[in-house]
Amino acid sequence: MFDPQTGAIVSLGAAIGATGLFIVRLRESRRARAWPTADAVILSSTARQRANGKGYDYAIAYEYSVDGSKYVGTRIGFGGPFAERWQPSPESMLQTYAPGLNMLAHYCPERPEEAVLVPSVHPTVILVLGICVGMALLTGFRYLFFYY
Repeated sequence: MFDPQTGAIVSLGAAIGATGLFIVRLRESRRARAWPTADAVILSSTARQRANGKGYDYAIAYEYSVDGSKYVGTRIGFGGPFAERWQPSPESMLQTYAPGLNMLAHYCPERPEEAVLVPSVHPTVILVLGICVGMALLTGFRYLFFYY
């Protein structure tokens, strides 16, 4: 038999987990937006369809220099859960990050080998947060108002 209290606790746990993930990704993004930038050149970009047929794995490599030292970065941005469901098409992604293109890389001043091209949070992080919080609220209200 369904226990409404257990359902409310599970929903609340999911909301807390999603909120935690959102805060971590938001802090990473906020920190990266404040990093200095360096001119970067895309070295390579490839797309490979995943074995399960759901989405693609993108491998982007870019080179940038900080204080005369060259680095190669591979991180595009800050992904989230279910990000593969809202990926751009491989054609669009490979055109955006075509080899030879110049972009800005945001690099960590303390660890210049850590860089990112897109210092914003992926929209799926916000979407999952909204869904989990909505589920927790709905379950909580159902538990409070219909079972007592």
